[in-house]
Parts: sequence; structure tokens; C-alpha cells
Amino acid sequence: MDPFSKAYNLLWECLESNRDWRTSVKIANRVSFTNSYHKDPRKIAALTADRPTVGIMPFGAKPQLGISSNTDIWVDTHRIILVTGTLNVKDELNPLKWEIIRSFKSWVDKFKNLYLDELPTYNYVVDFKMPSYSQMPFNEVDNLTIVGWVAYFDVEIRMKLPSSVISP
Repeated sequence: MDPFSKAYNLLWECLESNRDWRTSVKIANRVSFTNSYHKDPRKIAALTADRPTVGIMPFGAKPQLGISSNTDIWVDTHRIILVTGTLNVKDELNPLKWEIIRSFKSWVDKFKNLYLDELPTYNYVVDFKMPSYSQMPFNEVDNLTIVGWVAYFDVEIRMKLPSSVISP
């Protein structure tokens, strides 16, 4: 499997390994961009009253190709999106924010144990960060009346990739 899919799958594994998070977010309300049991991302607008919803969206990258003659750096970025069904921060926003932070704090080292298929002893993730978080209340999305909060956790996974593996 490619290194990006492995990292994306591990993001979900981090969240789903947390029992408190799992009991708070129904499987049908987990929005994934893989062929899994999670909700199809195109159907998120249909979830008008069934909250909270959490999705993990690939968000871009910060490539540093050719950093040396034998190494390339790729910082893969993802956005974890939390949508609540209430404006009361004590009901969903703050408890789920806490559980998401706990899920990743305890799993940071797990990312450093991802290996490339081509080099099964090579740990390619050198850093895992959650550099930013933002939240805002909302009351209308896509012409639907939904009241709650939307929160964004940005995640960066820094990968050190040997040029020998990248070269065709």
C-alpha cells in the first residue's frame, strides 16, 4: 500500500481506538474518503439532524522534493472536521474536541512506526503535528437549517522518503 493511504488509515485508527470517541460518533456519521463502512462524503449534507459528524479530509501537502541527493520530504496534510448538532459547547463540541486530542496524543508514536512496502525496515514518518485548530458556530449550510458548531483540526504528517523508492 502507498505511504499516503497507510497514514490516512492510521488517522482513522487513532480515532476509532478511543472508546469514548467511538461511543459519541455513530459509524454512519464518520465521513471517510475510502471504500470503507464510513459515510460517503457526498452525502454529508443529508445529515441534517443526526449529529455529531466527523470527517477526515486529505487537505494538501508541502512537498520538499530533492532536499538531498537521496532523500525527499513530503508533509501530508489532513483536516479533521467536527460538526455538532447543538450550540451548547458542553454537549458535543468540548467533549469531542477533548477526545480527538486524546486520540492523537496517545498515538503520535504509532505514526513513527509506519514502514514502506519497498523497504519494510524503513520508518518513513518522522513527525506528526496538529499545528492548528479553529471553530465557529453556524446556523445554515447549503441552504439547510442546521444549528451547531464546525471545528477544524489540521494535521501534518512529515514523511522522509528515500529517492530510490520515489524514482520510477
